Amino acid sequence: MFGISVDPQHGPLYHAYGNMELRRLNITAARDIFSRGIAVNCTDITSLYHALGLMELRENRETGVARAIFQKGIELGLKGNREVDNGVGFLLHSLGVLEQDSNNFEEAKRVFTTGVSLFPQHSHMLLGLAQSSMKLGESEGAREYFRASVDADQYHAHAWQSWALAEKQCGNIELARVLFRQGLKKCSGHGALWQAFAVMEMQQGNYDVARSLFAQSLQRCPAHAQSYQAWACLEVKMGDMIKAKALVLRGLRRAPNHPALWTISGLVEERLGDIARARRVFETGIKLFPKHAALLKGLGELEARHGAFLRARELFALGLQREPHYAPIYHAAALLEAKLGNLDGLNALHNQAKKSFSHPSSSSSSSSSPSSSSSSSSVSTDEGGAQGGDIVERIRLIQETAVRGSDYYNYNYDDNYIANTTDSLNAVMGDL
Repeated sequence: MFGISVDPQHGPLYHAYGNMELRRLNITAARDIFSRGIAVNCTDITSLYHALGLMELRENRETGVARAIFQKGIELGLKGNREVDNGVGFLLHSLGVLEQDSNNFEEAKRVFTTGVSLFPQHSHMLLGLAQSSMKLGESEGAREYFRASVDADQYHAHAWQSWALAEKQCGNIELARVLFRQGLKKCSGHGALWQAFAVMEMQQGNYDVARSLFAQSLQRCPAHAQSYQAWACLEVKMGDMIKAKALVLRGLRRAPNHPALWTISGLVEERLGDIARARRVFETGIKLFPKHAALLKGLGELEARHGAFLRARELFALGLQREPHYAPIYHAAALLEAKLGNLDGLNALHNQAKKSFSHPSSSSSSSSSPSSSSSSSSVSTDEGGAQGGDIVERIRLIQETAVRGSDYYNYNYDDNYIANTTDSLNAVMGDL
């Protein structure tokens, strides 16, 4: 870039250039540009550390690499008498979220506490501190941080939502309702806030109230895919497949780049008895979103329910290969192997789950090349466990092991990926 050749110390140019390459999906080029800016100690260097760390986390899921980058940037930003800039705040927040999502809640709380000491009115930092405290069972302290977060920014919709859900978790349903309503007065156009309120009412058995909230969400945010999805799930639960299908189709027209809508669409078609159409919906979704493990799981479960066990096994194995940290697919694969009486396959799944989830804070590269659940008697068992064993115990162990970390790892697509698939999605909508 000409600008960098004129002023090789100009940090914002490196930042803009690297982000341009990211939008073009040139990950290697973006990494090189961010690293070059850091190497010459350019201005606004903390923003480059932040951009590089986020790239490694989002594009490659390199948790350990991202952690090291964030920590280095924070160390540099706090060094000596250097003025603490907003870049340090971004780094601290991203590091705190990384630790939180990796289930390292004590470390997350420490990072957010440091952030709040430097940026006492930072609503997102206060929210992270509240969430970490909540995970550590410190509900009273968490409540104070939630309050401080919304006081710092009354239009921070996620803070209202998180606080309401925390109160729900504590059994304070009425207080949760109050918080949802207060948040919606400030953030009436925030679809996720409406959806979370509706889902809570659905879970409380207040189905008509939930429907009303979903409707208000879609009236204000007509492209909010999650509201279509959650409302369709309610109608599936209530047995109204026609209404569920209508909601899914509305959602796909408004937000065709949301893979979970394709998943619920396949399920609804199966419930309506059109197995061929259900299979085609799942296969179309998988073609468009090949990394979305929930679609592979959904098609695998459909095939298993209709006796195509080998095909189901192949789909589960593919899902585990593409998304080794998606806990539900371990559960589905385990139930299939149990049904087939494949004790060796259950042992293999347990070993794979331990490999993927035993160190959630480390790089996901350690879980590459997953073993197939269809392995034969040559599969090694876990430490101290004889081959075979009780099927129910095997399933329990797999479920307990695989549940860790899935909240963090179960994200699949950034805006760049979705933008590049929109044309393909529009092209195939007519076939459905």
